[in-house]
Amino acid sequence: MVTGKKKNGIITVFVAAVVLMFCACATAPKKESSEKKDKAVKEEKKEKEEKKEKAEKEGKKEKGESAEKEGKKEKEVKEEKQEKAERKEVKEEEKAEEHYRKGLKKFDEGKYKDAAEELEKALEKGYRDISVYLALGRAYEKLNKLRQAEETYEKALEMKGDTLPVREALGLVCFRQKKYQKAEDHLKAARALKSKNPEVHYAWGEIEMMEKSCRTAIPAYREALRLDPHYAAAREGLKAAEQACRPKTKSPARKPAAQTAPQPSQTPQTPSPGKTAPVR
Repeated sequence: MVTGKKKNGIITVFVAAVVLMFCACATAPKKESSEKKDKAVKEEKKEKEEKKEKAEKEGKKEKGESAEKEGKKEKEVKEEKQEKAERKEVKEEEKAEEHYRKGLKKFDEGKYKDAAEELEKALEKGYRDISVYLALGRAYEKLNKLRQAEETYEKALEMKGDTLPVREALGLVCFRQKKYQKAEDHLKAARALKSKNPEVHYAWGEIEMMEKSCRTAIPAYREALRLDPHYAAAREGLKAAEQACRPKTKSPARKPAAQTAPQPSQTPQTPSPGKTAPVR
């Protein structure tokens, strides 16, 4: 028979077991719920990171595409500007060439002032050619603007270097201005470059004569006449140079009659017909 004391103990154990079971049953769903919540948070975080990464990639791609488009657009704008500039440059060159042709025409017509103006415009428009400087220099010379002509030829020399037409032009315009040292330098260079301009050789002969060098002046005048046989100034220059180089002969001085005794003849004198020889 179960005593009351034992009965109470069994009841206590039973109650404790029931309580434990109840607690276990109560905490199990909570634990499971917490795990699910943690998993959901992790998944949500992962999903956010994936979305962020994807957004960054898409952003980079879009940025790259945008930069590429911008670069392409900038390139197109640059090419368009360059094309416009080239068209404008070509147009300016055409205008400059037109002024150059007009200048040459005016020069041939003897309208040297108009020619100079047209050739100046050609240079302003960018027509940088040695022929423009030479034509403009000649126009200035015709207008007797020798200093301007010299400056124009010097620009041509700086642009093109040691060329025969420029050296010839500079030598002659300096000679006309009586700048003989500068003229001599340019004329010497022109002769070294085998100048076929008779004026160059004539001017060289004149400078040599100024320096009292008739022997070097003679071949210069002769070359000028070879290139232009009708060059009157060169003929006169040659004549003067030859005269200067001719040795001056002094006529022998006559001795007074008292000092000169006749010398006896070495050959016997033959008497004239009809005359007899004197008796000694």
